[in-house]
Amino acid sequence: MGQMLVEAYIEAARQAGFETLSLHVRGDNPAWLLYERAGFVEVGVNARGYLH
Repeated sequence: MGQMLVEAYIEAARQAGFETLSLHVRGDNPAWLLYERAGFVEVGVNARGYLH
């Protein structure tokens, strides 16, 4: 279910003209695996420990 929601969000963003998306998630949040499967990649960690 969660994967479908993320994919629907990505598709809606594409249809709205967005070329890139970003998000922040704590590294200890298992949801990051869902985002990774949807194609998001980690580019860094901010001072509060959030992956972005």
